[in-house]
Amino acid sequence: MSAPVIPSSLQIYNSYVEDPIWQGNFTVIWCSGLAITIAVSLPSLILSLRHGRSFKGITGISESTGYRSVSSDDNKSLPAPGSPQSRRLVGAWNALVSQTYWSPPKLELNLGQIIVLSAYLAAVLVCIIKDAPLISNPNRAGFLALAQFPVVFLFATKNSILSLLLGPGNGYEKLNFMHRMAGRTMFLGGCIHGALWIRNHLQYGLPILGPQKETSGVASLALLGIIVLTSLRPVRRLFYECFFLVHVLTYVAFFVTICYHTMYASPWIFPPLAFYGADVLMRLLRYRIKDATLTAQDAHMTLIRVHSCDDGWLAGQHVRLRVFFSNRVFESHPLTILSAPPSHSCLSSPGLILGARTNGDWTRALNNYTLKEQERSQVHEKSEGGPSALVHVMLDGPYGGSSIDLGGYESVLLVAGGSGVAFTLGLLDDIVERWVSCHPYQL
Repeated sequence: MSAPVIPSSLQIYNSYVEDPIWQGNFTVIWCSGLAITIAVSLPSLILSLRHGRSFKGITGISESTGYRSVSSDDNKSLPAPGSPQSRRLVGAWNALVSQTYWSPPKLELNLGQIIVLSAYLAAVLVCIIKDAPLISNPNRAGFLALAQFPVVFLFATKNSILSLLLGPGNGYEKLNFMHRMAGRTMFLGGCIHGALWIRNHLQYGLPILGPQKETSGVASLALLGIIVLTSLRPVRRLFYECFFLVHVLTYVAFFVTICYHTMYASPWIFPPLAFYGADVLMRLLRYRIKDATLTAQDAHMTLIRVHSCDDGWLAGQHVRLRVFFSNRVFESHPLTILSAPPSHSCLSSPGLILGARTNGDWTRALNNYTLKEQERSQVHEKSEGGPSALVHVMLDGPYGGSSIDLGGYESVLLVAGGSGVAFTLGLLDDIVERWVSCHPYQL
């Protein structure tokens, strides 16, 4: 005689068996979406590998060698145009994809990003709600909050394997929107999990603070709330240095408290640690300390010419710059490189050129420091902009850039406004030099 089977409707929901399955389902969903994106980007990656663009600058800005390699002329040639049929197919595909670049006013997201975020949020909500008795046992939301850890860190690190797989122009600044979304869905899952458990504890007269699990859970939710609230756009823009410091300290504390709260958090901690460790290692390879010349054109613009930089970046990329002056040595800021590498530049001045428009405390302090040094004329050299100030700088990068090689097109229209002119100048410098190199007698 076989043992009686309890009907499924009468079985007690075992969240520690069922909910990890939904964690796995969610992980499969976002990994599948990522794999599809990489597959779609594969032709672009192959083309950039063929033209030597994919791994350009992966080890940072190159040191000055004192001479130009003869083989560098080969890199300046324009890519051979494809057949008319292939160009029509590429044009049709670009016209289709270009629709996703439309951005609603004041949202700072394009249509493609909105679609991706909507699909991601839908996947999270389905995995939280589907067949889960959240009122009596809200553990599912907590498990899904833990499943956000790999996404949060994969799309947050500046040196990510994902950026390499997606090809040039897909740096952290274009992937960071997913980092913010994953962080907010983690907060959403944490709020559902915490709020419903607090409700249950109040209903049955159980202590909310006191036992380790409850206390560490409340602390984790509080830290997660601080991370999300201090990451809102107004805080990031007005108090970036404070935001960054709070962000680093709170996510370290959050890691500790969540591991005290549940033993199921430990497996989800290791992928973020691996992503962050790889990012730190790559940054160490990309750091450079150089001599630089500061020239204040006026009270609104400071030019920074970094010496002994010949190669290691693509036109349109940016670096994070730290200038050792006054008491601002702990601040680094992203600045777009105004020129292409000397081997691809039509400018006669060697080195790496950056422009800092006075638009905040740091850029204003840099401009005032340069103006004072020029007035003193104690340490200066003759240049197009007059007296200059010599400083030491630290470079981290390059990052970002254009996702397409403009040299492969017959006609290019560049439109820029405001600070976007820095990005455009680098691209213009690159394509003009390559055209001149291929058509030296058509000037």
